[in-house]
Amino acid sequence: MTEVRISTGVIRGKEEDGVLSFLGVPYAQAPLGPLRFRAPQPRSPWEGVLDATSFASAAVQTPMNPDAPSQVMGSEDCLHLNVWTPSLDGKRPIVFWVHGGAFVMGDGNTDGASLAAQGAVVVAVNYRIGPFGYLYLDDIAPGIVDTNLALRDLSLALDWVRENAAIFGGDPDSIGLLGRSSGAMTVGAMLAMPACAGKFAGAWLMSGAARQVRDRETATRSARVFLRAAGLASEDAAQIVNLSTEEIVNAARVLANNAQLDTEFDAEVVLPVFGDDVLPLHPMAAIRAGAVRDVALCVSWTLKDMGLWRKFDPVNGGKNKELFARRLIGNVRWKELEVLYEKGGDDWYVDLLTDFHFAMPAIRLAEAQIEAGGRSYVGRFDRTPVTPPWPDFGPVHTVDMFYLFTPLATPSGTAGVPVGDGMLDEDVPTTLKVRDLLLGVAQGEPSTTDVKWPHYQLSDRSTLLFGEAIEVVHDPAGERRASWAGLLERP
Repeated sequence: MTEVRISTGVIRGKEEDGVLSFLGVPYAQAPLGPLRFRAPQPRSPWEGVLDATSFASAAVQTPMNPDAPSQVMGSEDCLHLNVWTPSLDGKRPIVFWVHGGAFVMGDGNTDGASLAAQGAVVVAVNYRIGPFGYLYLDDIAPGIVDTNLALRDLSLALDWVRENAAIFGGDPDSIGLLGRSSGAMTVGAMLAMPACAGKFAGAWLMSGAARQVRDRETATRSARVFLRAAGLASEDAAQIVNLSTEEIVNAARVLANNAQLDTEFDAEVVLPVFGDDVLPLHPMAAIRAGAVRDVALCVSWTLKDMGLWRKFDPVNGGKNKELFARRLIGNVRWKELEVLYEKGGDDWYVDLLTDFHFAMPAIRLAEAQIEAGGRSYVGRFDRTPVTPPWPDFGPVHTVDMFYLFTPLATPSGTAGVPVGDGMLDEDVPTTLKVRDLLLGVAQGEPSTTDVKWPHYQLSDRSTLLFGEAIEVVHDPAGERRASWAGLLERP
């Protein structure tokens, strides 16, 4: 056991295989009682020693699928983070991990030990999600709840990290934001937050960019749907703070149903909202204006991102993304894209949805950073790990996370299958290179001795492909990319 004194008191962590972990550390007061649906408040100091050897509760999970089980999972008392470090000495780069999960699920209770062993301080944050993190009522009942609570939570957690970094052997001037899927989209919003400005050196957004936000009018319409589902009229919105956790989760099912059908909104259950004091501008507009001009901004996606949805639902997987795309760009333009993509073979629908939802938003984000005079880096994960079960899935959504957190240990197993959670030897070289690049992102320069990640430029569109070899390719799938001219270019 190891004890350290942080800004609010003494915590006791543990050491395993040369990595220290401090789990379930509170960075804010519990958002309960009068703090429910309110901006997070810094944690008060405590007496004695706080045990930090096990995870605290994840945030309340609300359904992405309206048919999901109805029991409440997680807790509203969720504002905790986890820290892994190879040593309390030194000034190491810090990886600030923002978990994904469609803005309604997921947690930061992962295993950051293997990544930390490569020389980073890893911080994974739990924050409010679903209606607890994104319900927008300011234009219905001002002052009843605070806006963008998820973003406020993450901002406070980032301040906590900077304040306590040195205690864990971290360098507060070398912080890299890292997110995947909705975690990356959340990082995309953090890029534009005035409260986060100047507090990180780099960011890597994996399978997510900076377009997934709502304006206040859309967020208000969604909130009215939620209130009706909760049995409340708009004039009774103040009663939201008195609903039970279960009542709020059940009301969120109606939003989940809308997200599946894309009847009114944007194929998502909830989203960050721009136009308030937390996020004054659409992130793309803020980035284009130079919000992160001095930050190393990396974006990537996987070759068959949307293939994960089709794997689990071959008929309707991802269909709501198509419905949203048709509303966004029009049926005529969508049909033109279909004709082009059909030339690519049987997997054309996955490719089209992947480009709409992941690849093109990432490229547009890189272009916005270039327009601002900043540095952007673009990558794509093409490689399928040989460690099971990945050969059955291919390079689909979440494959990039395999390279981030999977333990490197490769004990002998039957027929080449590792024992426990380790990866097979063939996957280790790529993993080490991805992690080295990530450490570079945190230090503001995502290149290593082995891998040079060039700046993305409109003249050659240099893209780092993570295949069997990691190599630079100029404008991969350029014809498909060019077919999106005039689309998704502005908020």
